[in-house]
Formats: sequence, C-alpha cells, structure tokens
Amino acid sequence: MKRLFLLFAVWASLAYVSLAQTHFRKLSHDKGIEVAKTEGKLLFIDFYTTWCPPCKMMSEKIFPQKEVGDFMNERFVCIKLDVEKEGSPYAERYQIRAVPTFVIFNPKNKMILYNQAGATADGAAFIEKMKQAIGE
Repeated sequence: MKRLFLLFAVWASLAYVSLAQTHFRKLSHDKGIEVAKTEGKLLFIDFYTTWCPPCKMMSEKIFPQKEVGDFMNERFVCIKLDVEKEGSPYAERYQIRAVPTFVIFNPKNKMILYNQAGATADGAAFIEKMKQAIGE
C-alpha cells in the first residue's frame, strides 16, 4: 500500500510539473543576464510590489496559464524584482514609476521593451504583447 501511495505521489508531481506555468527564477538582474546569454534567451523582468492588486492578478491568473508559461519559458529567463526591496536599485536605474512594469533585455543587457501599461487580464493578449515586443 505504501508503494502504491508513493507511486501515485510521484506520478501526481510529474503531472503537476507538466502543467507549464511561467518559471520565475530567483536571480538578480546581472545573474539573469548571464543565464539568458548562456541559454540563448532574453531576460524578462516583472517589477512588482507585494501589495499591488494588478501585480497579484498577473501572478495568480496570467503567469500560471499553460500557454503563457510555454511561451515565456521557451523564450525568456524570467525573474521578479520587488521595487520596494531587492529591485529598488534597478527600479531607480530604469525609472520604474508604476507596477507591474515588464522589461525585456537582450543578452547584451540592452533594454528592448519597457512597458508600463500594467496588468493584462487575458493570457492570449499578454502573449501577443510579448510577441510584438520581441518582433515575432
């Protein structure tokens, strides 16, 4: 019985992992650029705060969607930076004035998108916005 339970637990965890969602890594901006360069991807930064309702909506409703996760994980190294904590120096450097703000950098640390428009309530619309930003 224990083996059956263990087998079910392993299967369930694998099934959960296969439900792609946007994978945000715990990296600094500089480390994110290094990893993006190594992986041949762009760096996507979600500048947010913990108290921001649109930021929470993106985290709870948009980034967990399979289609959004598949798109983002294939093209970007994704990180989140709290503008009131670890992201403060970068928010200052890039003049982040509202949250959420999404910024994309190429592997040479050149900003290619600065979007201060805030949250998007639709995953497909978010993907389209990202495609336009990166020229797809």
